[in-house]
Amino acid sequence: FPSHDKSVLKRVLERVGRFENAMKKRWVKKGGLNFSEIYASYNVMRVNGFLLVLGFVSLLTAGSKASNTVVVFNDDFNAPNATSLQGRTPLVGTSWNVTSGATLIQNQSLDTSQSTSYTFAFGGLSRALGAGEEITLNFTTLAPSSGKFFTTGWAGISLYTGGSNGSERIFIGSVGGSPNWGIQGGALSGTQIFSTITSAAADVSFQYAYNTGNWSLSVGSESLSGTAAASLAFNTLRIGGDFNNLANINVDSLSASITTVPEPSALSLLAVGLGGLAMMRRRRS
Repeated sequence: FPSHDKSVLKRVLERVGRFENAMKKRWVKKGGLNFSEIYASYNVMRVNGFLLVLGFVSLLTAGSKASNTVVVFNDDFNAPNATSLQGRTPLVGTSWNVTSGATLIQNQSLDTSQSTSYTFAFGGLSRALGAGEEITLNFTTLAPSSGKFFTTGWAGISLYTGGSNGSERIFIGSVGGSPNWGIQGGALSGTQIFSTITSAAADVSFQYAYNTGNWSLSVGSESLSGTAAASLAFNTLRIGGDFNNLANINVDSLSASITTVPEPSALSLLAVGLGGLAMMRRRRS
């Protein structure tokens, strides 16, 4: 533990010891207890004290994990005009793999308008999402040069499991046939559409919890949430646009981070220990 946590833990242990000594003195002064009663009560008190300390230690550990956020992908497309995305290494993550479409960086953004075929540009996260973790995907978009985002076609950002040859599980963007942003994918039971967000230029944030499948999505000032399939080990993202400029997306920046979520057991242990000590104190007073 950090030095601050160690000092706090030391104070807790000292207080538990002082409480034990005070309880022993009360038993001696009060009298009327036989040896077996004293022994049983003392053991119960020590167990509750142990649970208190264990809960405190678990809480410290969980707290340190909760602040453990790791950036697993980041690209701001800060490169000279006409720089090819294929094989380019982002600030964080593995090199871009363009499997379809002509993808050149222009004006420090990636605009799929330049392609006359499907655009499939895959970027690998530095590591996959795992148990007890949440992933946050943030990206900023600009209006595509073609002016086409909300059409009968699709354009947006996807999250994959199993790499670029794996499965597209989440898609965020223009889902086709709607003048609004939306979310869909194999991990969801259907498509959800925002009611008021109609601009192709937007700040987007998506969160997904591995253990529960709970997700939330905000585009501009509006938010959606729901529950998807759980235990999805996202490890790849994709920038995609429909064929023949039917729909396009212009990505200004794109990042993903993974945060460890503390387990609720730490608070439970602490509560049990405190509750047990409180009951012992009332019983002996």
